[in-house]
Order: sequence, then structure tokens, then C-alpha cells
Amino acid sequence: VKIVCEPPVGMKANILSALASEPLCDEMFFGGCPVRDQEWKRALFDLLVCHGVVQGRRSYGALGWSAPYEFADTDLLLTAQQLQVYLTDAPLEAPLKALQYLTLEVNYGGRLREPEDERLLRVLVTDLCCGGSGSSRETWEGCRPTCDLAVFVGEDAFQGLASFAAALPQDASPVMQGLHPFAVPVELSNS
Repeated sequence: VKIVCEPPVGMKANILSALASEPLCDEMFFGGCPVRDQEWKRALFDLLVCHGVVQGRRSYGALGWSAPYEFADTDLLLTAQQLQVYLTDAPLEAPLKALQYLTLEVNYGGRLREPEDERLLRVLVTDLCCGGSGSSRETWEGCRPTCDLAVFVGEDAFQGLASFAAALPQDASPVMQGLHPFAVPVELSNS
């Protein structure tokens, strides 16, 4: 008997799955950046969305990524742990360049083989996680999930984030993945 654990499909499933895994589900980890609590939780939310997009694009075949990549929740969890360490150790200034490098070149980017995919990942991480600015950031407004900052305040911040994720649509639109509105997942186009 062989047991296989398939990755979650869709933005909602990806975020909920990540929130249910260690260390994100641990209250000590989730609240482990008291000096910059709101910034930490906001960055974590952005990282969860970015991971959902990275994973979600896989279901679009060559339209999503030019080669099939096995991104995993460990990529997200490692990046979240690094983010927390950087925010804790540098309480006055977030070392975004270092975190961006680790995310782009090691955690997620270490799997990439195609230059087009490296460029795409750079745009995703820069725009969705690192407070990107300019026209590319405007492209995402209205199509990526946005969250009221009140979700991250107080004792129930984790529950607020989980409730927000549970309220997302089951099937995220292709636009939420940064694709054309008429893009169809490979599984659906073959049936």
C-alpha cells in the first residue's frame, strides 16, 4: 500500500493547510514577534498569499510555470521562520534584501530551472510580499485577497486570519493567480 499526500489545490486550501501546519499553528510562533507584532502578522499574511499563488499556478501547467516544479509547504514554513528571525533580530529595520534573496534564490528559487520562472517568482515575491510599488503592484490590487488589518490585532489574530482564509472562494479565479481571466487549469481543460 502506498500513501500519497497531494498538495492542497486553490488559494483557500493552501492558506488553510499552511495555517494548520507546524510551526504556524503554534501560538508561541504566531505571536513570537512582540516588538513588531502587526508588521510580522501582515508579512506572514502576504507570504501565505504569495505561497498560495506559487502553488496555485502549478495547476495551470505551462501557463502557470514553464516547467513543473514541486514547491512544498516547507518552502513557506522555512521562509516564515526566517522572516520571524529577521524581524526579531533587527527590531528597527527589516532586512528585506536578505529575506528576498533567501526566498528567491534558496527557499523557492532553488527549485527553478527556467529564466522566465525566475523572473516570475521575483515579481511575485517583490509585489506580494515585499511591499512592491509601481505599476506591477497596481496590477494585483483588486485581484489578490486583501485583509483588514484589524484581523491581526489582539488575542484572536490567528483565528481572525483562519476565518478570513476560510471565507475565500473555493476556486480562486485565474486573475488571483496573476493569469488571464480566461485561463483554465490543466485538469479542467483535459476533461
